[in-house]
Amino acid sequence: MNYRRDSAKKNLSEDDIEFIAANTDFDRNQILEWYEEFRQKCPNNQLNKASFVKFYKSLIPGDSKAEDSFCEHVFSAFDTDNNGYIDFSEFLIAFWIRSKGSLKDKLNWLFDIYDMDKSNYITPWELSRMLRLVFSMKSINDDPYLASKQIFDDIDRSKDGRLTRQEFIAGCTKYEKYRNLFAPF
Repeated sequence: MNYRRDSAKKNLSEDDIEFIAANTDFDRNQILEWYEEFRQKCPNNQLNKASFVKFYKSLIPGDSKAEDSFCEHVFSAFDTDNNGYIDFSEFLIAFWIRSKGSLKDKLNWLFDIYDMDKSNYITPWELSRMLRLVFSMKSINDDPYLASKQIFDDIDRSKDGRLTRQEFIAGCTKYEKYRNLFAPF
């Protein structure tokens, strides 16, 4: 699936509806309902990082542990065209992946969150930093550095000190404990 799309437009077109429908299981009416809610919260049809964090946390009912730092990394994964804003298409497709997508779609999305510098690799430093946030949100008292080292020992098949997207997906598919750990919501 191709989740990237030009987000310079401000209004939802028929092409946008078709694109979203092709990349999610939302039908036309559901897309329009989501669009109306998005427009109410975002009259200019875009979310900057601060607005996104507030909006995204409001969509996770009862999740008082959704921390701003983690949500900022989620923002980076949602902002597929890297323009500093999330438009409706980016938002709805990414939200669908997070909530209803296939395991592979979700793991691809999680990889994008953990790959903080967008290098197409996850380094031990990136993993440790993200685990620190996840441990805080899940009230886990483990050492993120040691956990990162163990994860790399288990899933870095090439033993080159960085995780490729394939290694990350294969490792999370094989080890349910890592799959559950990496997704704090």
